[in-house]
Formats: sequence, structure tokens, C-alpha cells
Amino acid sequence: MSETIEATTGPDGNVDAKFDGEALDLNGYTASPLHFPIAKLQLKRKKKPEKDGGQVYYFLHPSWSSRIEVYTRPEDIPGMEKLVDALLAADVKTF
Repeated sequence: MSETIEATTGPDGNVDAKFDGEALDLNGYTASPLHFPIAKLQLKRKKKPEKDGGQVYYFLHPSWSSRIEVYTRPEDIPGMEKLVDALLAADVKTF
């Protein structure tokens, strides 16, 4: 993968997600940036959209003791779907 894919997410559009082909970076989810190499990253989409049309994505990585839940506003879904598709193309596992 030659280009970095970026998406805005979070309940207030305050989380920047970036995928460069090797790792997922989430900036704004916590006070410090999160860096997850894709070798052990797992991903899941909530089956049903939220009542407002938003979507929830879950990320699971051994470095965190629980899954990371990221709500994406309806207007941010196309960018986040592009990022998720790139993660799946890079063989990120689903749970």
C-alpha cells in the first residue's frame, strides 16, 4: 500500500484514524496517540447502524485490555468505510 488512508471519526468528529498499510493510528481517542500494528489487530462493525444513522466500529488489540469502540457520525462513514476496507484488504482479522 503506497498511500496513507485517513478518516475522521468519533462522536464529535474528534478522532483522526490513519492507516499506512502497516499500522492503524488513532489520534484523539485518548490523550496520547494510539498505534496498533496490524499483525494482531482485529476489527468488527456493529451489525445495525445507530438510530441517527451512525456506525460503530470495534478494534481489538492485545496491547489493550478491552476493545476500542469508535462511533462514526453518518457524514464520516464513507471515509471510515474506505479505511476499514483497506484494513480488511491487508488481512486484518474480524471477530
